[in-house]
Amino acid sequence: KPPSTWLSYRSVADVAASVARAKGLGGAVLAGPVDIGNLGRAAVLKDSQGAPFGMVRFAAGDPPLPASPVEGTFFWNEYLTHDVDVALAFYDGLVPYEMTTTKSEAGASYVVLKHGSAKVGVYGVPASNSKVPPNWLPYVYTRDPVGLAARVEGLGGKILLAPKPEYRKGSLAIVADPTGAVLALQKYPY
Repeated sequence: KPPSTWLSYRSVADVAASVARAKGLGGAVLAGPVDIGNLGRAAVLKDSQGAPFGMVRFAAGDPPLPASPVEGTFFWNEYLTHDVDVALAFYDGLVPYEMTTTKSEAGASYVVLKHGSAKVGVYGVPASNSKVPPNWLPYVYTRDPVGLAARVEGLGGKILLAPKPEYRKGSLAIVADPTGAVLALQKYPY
């Protein structure tokens, strides 16, 4: 049985055309495209490295992005991979992005992808972390990641990375809910 996961969606102009493009880039369709009531169309896929993700086209258009993160909401998405080049080829082939490459605190490759006003990150996971499969990691904004992470185990979840000063100045926790779905709790700016 595959583990539970949060499913990250990408907004696209045409779901069916994007599904065809994803398949041509080595992706696989898990569901759809399907109508989602009067809201629009969506599909769920696996990328060329096996990470699940969704594509959606809202009938009313994309909702506006807030000017700054809102407490308790998703505000960032990061792709974790051992092969940054393969990830970039797939996602840039799917939705052309502007790319800015930097280094993470650990010295690994980090690329910010921008399409319109939307941004996501692609992080090169060091080979020593071979247990981490390619996946999208959603971030939830919190003003108190230490306090929120302290509640996780009491709610049946697990702390995978406790807030530590060497990781974004103690402003980041990575946790799993009781079903195993992983997300990051982040203070921003840190």
